[in-house]
Amino acid sequence: MTGRPRGDHPDHQDLVDAAQRCFLEAGYANATMRDIAEEAGTSTSRLYVAFENKQAMLVAVLSAANTRLLNGFLIPALNEPVPPWDRVMALVEAYLRFYTEERELATLMATTRLDPEDPDPAMRELVATQQAQMERLTALIRELTDDHDNEIDASHVVRWAWAAVYGVASINMRLPHLSVDDDELDRIVGLGMRFIRAGLREAGKLSPTSR
Repeated sequence: MTGRPRGDHPDHQDLVDAAQRCFLEAGYANATMRDIAEEAGTSTSRLYVAFENKQAMLVAVLSAANTRLLNGFLIPALNEPVPPWDRVMALVEAYLRFYTEERELATLMATTRLDPEDPDPAMRELVATQQAQMERLTALIRELTDDHDNEIDASHVVRWAWAAVYGVASINMRLPHLSVDDDELDRIVGLGMRFIRAGLREAGKLSPTSR
């Protein structure tokens, strides 16, 4: 980690970015508020003015990551000018592209347990935000697929897409004997996507021109 030079006055986003770098490098459990303050080029006392504790910083990091995932990857995929099931396929690809492009951040998101009963209001707000995102995506998929296949449960599509990301992440997180390098993991993801496309084409869901 490089950090900011002391004497600068980091703003809120600078502090969140510093926390993210510390969490990704050291892990949430090992990173300390002192580490984050040093990375941000500020004092721990000033850091505590902005954030009550380390969990509050984690919530801020995850909130920013969720916004990036939704607005930078998922919504653009569902708005692509292609037939409905091609857009659903684009959603799955967007989830996995987020993982391959933001691997460490996506892993942090996948492995962090969010407790809706947590007394911290910021944590509860993050859980509520994620639930709202799920409902928004589900509504979009339902709108796309209702006229084409009423047997599809849109919420299952969204949950499966996220489960696919968690499964890919677990290759390197939980099963060290199966750990692979980045290039190999990209090939694994690509192979999985070809399987999915082949199945949807066989079922007559994807357009003939779908890549």
